Amino acid sequence: MSSRIHTEQAPTLDTPWPFLGMAQLFALTGLVLLAFHARLIVRNLVGDPAVVSMVHLFTLGTITMAMMGALYQWVPVVSGSSPVPARKAHLQFVLFTLGVLVFVPGIATGSTPLLVIGGLALESGIGLFLYNIASIGLLRRVRLPDTALVATGLAALAGTAILGGLMAARLATRAVVPASWLSVHLILGLGGFAGFVLAGVSYRLLPMFLPAPSHRPRAGWVLGLGLAALVTGVLEAEVPSFPAAIPLLALMGAGLFYLLDVSQYWRERRRRTPDGLLLLVGASHLGLVAALITSGLALATGQDLWPAAIACSVLGWYLLAWLGFSQRILPFIGWLHGMRAGRRDTPHVTVLWPPLFGWAMSIGALAGTGGVLAGILIHLTWLIQVGALLLAGSIVWFHAGYWRMFAQVRHPKVGWPGGRFR
Repeated sequence: MSSRIHTEQAPTLDTPWPFLGMAQLFALTGLVLLAFHARLIVRNLVGDPAVVSMVHLFTLGTITMAMMGALYQWVPVVSGSSPVPARKAHLQFVLFTLGVLVFVPGIATGSTPLLVIGGLALESGIGLFLYNIASIGLLRRVRLPDTALVATGLAALAGTAILGGLMAARLATRAVVPASWLSVHLILGLGGFAGFVLAGVSYRLLPMFLPAPSHRPRAGWVLGLGLAALVTGVLEAEVPSFPAAIPLLALMGAGLFYLLDVSQYWRERRRRTPDGLLLLVGASHLGLVAALITSGLALATGQDLWPAAIACSVLGWYLLAWLGFSQRILPFIGWLHGMRAGRRDTPHVTVLWPPLFGWAMSIGALAGTGGVLAGILIHLTWLIQVGALLLAGSIVWFHAGYWRMFAQVRHPKVGWPGGRFR
């Protein structure tokens, strides 16, 4: 596979659009629930069904949903293969969305019918997604390390879905879920799927958006150590005598090599003028650093810092990176769709996503994320609530720009009110 970009193979706008829009709505709902359940988090009741359901709303409804939409766009452009037909992507979207809408309340209420119906819909949606991606040739083109990272992340998603289905079946029958299953579920879902996919996509997007020379000198180490972390993490969860430090050290090593590559991109970037993307993507890498540090402290000191480490990963790394990259990806997708549809009056990407608009959203998202993470670390309920509401406000702002941009692509004469952000 060559490293060039095949924009001619990009899918139509209607393929990724529903996934990315629904991810924003689920993120907004999750942030409102985060503010509502902040007291439970401060009291360290992270095993409460309300907290567990909220976490799944973020991981399934926001992170997984957004990555599905992004990969429907990313894989054909990178591999040069034909895109997934829109009807197959829409069917998968309906199944997965139905699964989230039913399964998450099932976790909160313990309702057996909701767990069963939602679990089946989720498993069907994830299975169809993996089939769709495999059918357009990703697995036949795994040669570059960034693509290998994405493929490994998708394999981890399959493992996460299988284990999650077994756990849901136990919950539905009121059976006890082994603690080792929960550990493996977290390792495969957050470290495997989300971590590998985001790292692989970042290796391709960062050189384009900074821009910077494309190089991946340590991507092989990231892949190797990441796989070692997954394998040893599963062993550590299942074998009580296995040293708990080994998977974490392997994961920290993978993160360190990834950060070394990222820092080289930043040092060699040609765009020195700051913007919303640079602010959020740069902050997301600091979120990864915070996740690695809190994980190391939790292991070294025995303190229960794992909720903070998970929050740093989900909100500090995954969510900020998604919001940052979206400020380049979404306007480009919209502009490309308009040009391919023959609309020569399609607004430029800087009109579809004005810099001032991006700055406002980025500052709100960064302040909100910082407030939530600080509140979790120092156990302040009000700080978590204020941060969650700030972050929710930035998501609303983002969502307004998202749909306004959609309208501008469909009807190029539609502009921002009074041209305020032009």
